[in-house]
Amino acid sequence: MADRAVAVRESDAGTHYEVVLDYNAGLNHYDMGYTLGQKIINKNSKIEKLLDDYVSHLGFYFGDELIKRAEHIKVNIPENYLHEIQGMAKSYAESGGKIKGEFEHDGEISETELFILNLVPDIARATQCSAVAVFGNSSKNGNTITGRVLDWMPHKSLTKLHSITTIKNRRGNSAAFIGFLGFGGVITAINEKGVFAGILDSPNGNGYQSQGRRSYTMDLRYALENFGSAKEVGEYMIASQREYTFSHLIFLTDKTVGLVVENDLSSPQNRKIRYRNSKLNFTDKTDIKEAIIAVNSFVLKGNFDNHNSSGYNKRRWLSYINNLKISNVDDEKVDFDEIKSALYTNSRTQQQIVYETTSNRLEIAFKNSGAFEPVKLDY
Repeated sequence: MADRAVAVRESDAGTHYEVVLDYNAGLNHYDMGYTLGQKIINKNSKIEKLLDDYVSHLGFYFGDELIKRAEHIKVNIPENYLHEIQGMAKSYAESGGKIKGEFEHDGEISETELFILNLVPDIARATQCSAVAVFGNSSKNGNTITGRVLDWMPHKSLTKLHSITTIKNRRGNSAAFIGFLGFGGVITAINEKGVFAGILDSPNGNGYQSQGRRSYTMDLRYALENFGSAKEVGEYMIASQREYTFSHLIFLTDKTVGLVVENDLSSPQNRKIRYRNSKLNFTDKTDIKEAIIAVNSFVLKGNFDNHNSSGYNKRRWLSYINNLKISNVDDEKVDFDEIKSALYTNSRTQQQIVYETTSNRLEIAFKNSGAFEPVKLDY
């Protein structure tokens, strides 16, 4: 049963790992995590060291504060996802790994360190990122086309841990998660209904609070596995009863629309959804009617303004506007390759992702290659 439920292989291009977790095989989440850990270790014995190198890199900047933050948040992780991580930690421990609470750079992963790795976006700001989408009449073929750039705190281990994990669910939506090996939440993901989600950091200057808070990347996974439209996912993520640590954005698209969750946590009233025609706190809008852009800033009128004071955010925003104008100069429509050309990258860029709904066309450029390669989605 376990052999049928979990697969871990290197891609044909050698740029990333392809992981399948098939819950149709009957495993519970703990056993699924345990089997995944075993197969990762069997696939490449150096992976555990790479993971430990990265968590130690985080520890250099944040120290033991990471342990406290992770302990606060993990009690509110949805039970199934919690069990996956615990099962994986058990398999690492049986392979000669560390005891539950150890946090040190020794080439092995403890349960504490595995939770730190799975909660990075909630406990350690590490991303920049940007995204753009066209849909409806602004798309050359009428399908929503989404471009997303993942900028992540650089470390040599990351280029060896890129992965696409397909989770096939018996109940709810199956989904593909584009990120790093062993990470159970959402960095970028696409569910079988064609809902695309990508996270972006957006600081508002508030102090950090982890007590009683939840993991927004784990809640986003739940939303993608249980809802079938970008709007439904967005509305779930702005609900005030789910409190998070860091303010953030979530870029969402589906077959008909693109939108941005602006979770400005300075006030429950500032947790809103931005649409293409929403009022902004500045005037730099794209002329393309059905398009939406996100960089690392809140831009909804009334939300915390961390855009106009940031030259980097403004520069990227204007770059997307200008590139979209160039793309649609002939026929006022944008195609897949033009979205690909519009993406704004930098030295931190780990992944570039372009996805077209309906056709399910997906291309990704991983940092260790730099070249876009087609990826087949198999739910």
